[in-house]
Amino acid sequence: MNSKITEQHRSRPAYIYVRQSTNAQVLHHQESTERQYALRTMALELGWSESAIRTLDRDLGMTGTEMTRREDFKTLVADVSMGQVGAVFALEVSRLARSNLDWHRLLELCALTATLVIDEDGCYDPSDFNDGLLLGLKGTMAQAELHFLHARLQGGKLNKAKKGELRFPLPVGYGYDEQGRIVPDADAEVRGAVEMVFRLFRETGSAYAVVHRFTEKGLRFPKRAYGGAWDGKIIWGRLSHSRVLGVLKNPSYAGMYVFGRYQYRREINLEGEVRKRMQAVAMPDWRVSLPQHHEGYITLEEFVKNRERLQKNRTNGEETVLSGPAREGLAFLQGLLWCGHCGHALTVRYRGNGGIYPTYQCNLLRREGLATKSCMVFRCDLLDGREASRAPDPSWVESRSQGGRPGDASRSGLSPGRVISPLLSNIMLHEVDRQWCRGDGTMSHSVVRVGYADDRVLLARTESEARPAWERLPSQLAALRLVVNQEKSRLTTVEEGFALLGFEFRKPLRRWLYMWPRKKTCQPIRDRVREVVRSFPSSASIGEVIRKLNPVLNGWCTYFRVGNSNRVFHMVDWAVLSELQLWLRRKQQRSWRSARKHWNYQFLYKRCRLYQMVGRVSHLPGLRRTPPEEDGRRAGCGKSARPVR
Repeated sequence: MNSKITEQHRSRPAYIYVRQSTNAQVLHHQESTERQYALRTMALELGWSESAIRTLDRDLGMTGTEMTRREDFKTLVADVSMGQVGAVFALEVSRLARSNLDWHRLLELCALTATLVIDEDGCYDPSDFNDGLLLGLKGTMAQAELHFLHARLQGGKLNKAKKGELRFPLPVGYGYDEQGRIVPDADAEVRGAVEMVFRLFRETGSAYAVVHRFTEKGLRFPKRAYGGAWDGKIIWGRLSHSRVLGVLKNPSYAGMYVFGRYQYRREINLEGEVRKRMQAVAMPDWRVSLPQHHEGYITLEEFVKNRERLQKNRTNGEETVLSGPAREGLAFLQGLLWCGHCGHALTVRYRGNGGIYPTYQCNLLRREGLATKSCMVFRCDLLDGREASRAPDPSWVESRSQGGRPGDASRSGLSPGRVISPLLSNIMLHEVDRQWCRGDGTMSHSVVRVGYADDRVLLARTESEARPAWERLPSQLAALRLVVNQEKSRLTTVEEGFALLGFEFRKPLRRWLYMWPRKKTCQPIRDRVREVVRSFPSSASIGEVIRKLNPVLNGWCTYFRVGNSNRVFHMVDWAVLSELQLWLRRKQQRSWRSARKHWNYQFLYKRCRLYQMVGRVSHLPGLRRTPPEEDGRRAGCGKSARPVR
């Protein structure tokens, strides 16, 4: 029995730390794993009971060079710092940490809390000078060992790359022959798809235009799979903007053999953790560059011209005047606007001579080839300018929002399908809002006006306060040559409910105020889902369908999740699930029973990452009453939804 181990140490648990650096080591080097788990027998022989031994093995397959993602090592450090550990067992002390920073921090905590460190070579007390010195040397040697291994491996790879013999995954359109040489793909269809990308870029001069040409003609682009059952096989799919850029910027298509295009950079993130990030290297700094190494699809001169053309196409490069961080731009609302069509944030692009004219736009779907035009593009001064404080001529608003001539009348109001119509409505009704807020002695200040665009609600405590305001409103709107839609306007109580901006508001007697999406707002999202799903042929994959469907669901859910929307979300999710099962059933020619069994909730939402709608209102099992729906049935917030206060 070792004299360094006392009853004080045995009274606290013993932690056995198990780690291997990679998943391949865990799979193929199982002898090392068994030896580490066998340390439990050593702990029993040294006097610890079975219940006092804890095994930490969640870090299997994790590198020891950093603490990031090593959850069990964080647990070990935390418990040691609180004095809850008697001894730490490891096969070699280098298993604990390969970083001097993490290693010496752990040793210092072990010394302060009288925690022992035990491996196959012996038992060490970090509070003892000689043991602490020996452990420090072992940690330094462990980190130095990594440096030597890395230098040898990288030196061998670099030497082989200088001869053009280092093999690595090739871009689509190339393959290795029997002698290990790089040759064009044997499939003529694959070669034709790659050649078409370069040909279309010569004609159009834009990566966006190449994507749109492929989309218009219904063409697919090949992709080579690596790993798994599809290892080495060609998969045909949709051509995206990022794939076009990858093809145009890859020097392999110009017949060059290149090594060192990317390298890892270490940086500290916002949480204070050291992370590695891959960063592109400038062309003159490539470590190996062998021109005319193999047959190319284009010449080296054309490759250089393509890079220069792509650089000139950028509107956020260094040559523009106002590019860079958001705080330096002229757009007042940058980072605050979201697209109501796809649910993504609007970006700011600077156009004109030198890029001095900012515009708001959402071009995500167009960039990925899922649409032929941007969701929306408009000048920033329309939203940010000081002229918004003055009410414009109503005929100007009507002619631009409704597409008619100045002075044309319309009973339908501003078209909600128009991107700019809410903005024009707010500008037009701004003068009415100013009169309402100012008060001239004839209007009750207890009446509150709430709304957005041309959808307005007057809120008052009693009918006697609401009716004068209701009677005065038409005269105020008449000054702007507008009329109140009598079919959609009425006096009502909060118990009966009212609709605003797609929500139904209702407060049952002695209950909270509930708000949930109206029934007629659910039908458009269902129609949109059906349109998106059925636009894909049976040859498409379920992943492509879901990638196009998720932005649609995200945009609709982001708007309606503020209320008691969980029950409505559940019904919409069920409709989406049924629509996808119907599409898969037709694709695979299966029965309904088989479709629901194979493509169930677990498959679509967990495995395929279909977007699931979740509201912000938590569920409380004690609340069972629900407000009635528009047709009299009980619906809206669910049986256990917490109401909005």
